[in-house]
Amino acid sequence: MKRFFHHFTLRLIALFSALLLWFYIAVERNYETKLSLPLRLVNIPDHLIPTTPIPHFVTAIISGKGKEILLLHFASAELLLNGESAVIGLCRLPLNNRTVSLSVQTDVRILSIKNPVELLLPFDAKISKPIRVIPSLTLSSKRGYTLIGTPILVPETVTVIGPRRLVAEMSDLQTLPVQATGLTHDTTFSVPVRIPDLFGIEIMPARVNLHIAAGALVKHRLDNVPIRLIDAPPDSGWALNVNTLSFTIVGTQEEIDAVRPERINAYVSYTRFRIEQQTEIEPTISLLGNVEWSNLEPKTVHLVKQH
Repeated sequence: MKRFFHHFTLRLIALFSALLLWFYIAVERNYETKLSLPLRLVNIPDHLIPTTPIPHFVTAIISGKGKEILLLHFASAELLLNGESAVIGLCRLPLNNRTVSLSVQTDVRILSIKNPVELLLPFDAKISKPIRVIPSLTLSSKRGYTLIGTPILVPETVTVIGPRRLVAEMSDLQTLPVQATGLTHDTTFSVPVRIPDLFGIEIMPARVNLHIAAGALVKHRLDNVPIRLIDAPPDSGWALNVNTLSFTIVGTQEEIDAVRPERINAYVSYTRFRIEQQTEIEPTISLLGNVEWSNLEPKTVHLVKQH
């Protein structure tokens, strides 16, 4: 039994050695074969850009040692088409062994290009333009909190680079949708800019920062806020039955701190009494910012004749 396994092992070693020898001879031989490789356009003048895509793959007839051809696959080799002759308009770019080269260092030679043999490619001037970015937002705060001010984008504009005809027609861009709920404090998001479905368009930077301010709501009671009667004729003799009001204001702490009774515009128009034919009218109260008011005392006022 041991002798059987000994001979079997020797046969395996011999077979493996023969395979190695065969593989070595095979990869050292020269071959001429057809190969499909990715195509990339290079050496385009800096002021030009193609307006349509080029074929993803090109079929080439190549010649070289087996091992060199095999390495092309592992090296992710590409075919490079020289575009230095491009001009604005429709250009004819031939594909042959003089205009196309391999992207990796190798002894493999390109004999010819089979499909396609030339490209008809339109070119336009490459321009750049600053474009405003508009955020696409769905925002809400947690109960008892509020959003503060307007969300801020940094930067507010991005640079769009591409064909002149396309870039010149662009006016603004949007971010990808942002949805944030239950906000309680200041938050910053990094948001991608939505890239238009147009060939040759590049956006720099591709992302913007979105700053959203939020804070807790604070209640504060204001007393002795002056109220005015407006639009009354000078000699009418009418006045309001009260000179001051009290009410509760709600806002962020910063907004509450900025409120001063003398900066609040509380009034009733004399004309309203005449047009609405009402004896009791709720005052109009104007506050700066997003501050809201409630629990007004008194809720309504009326006219009294001065003596």
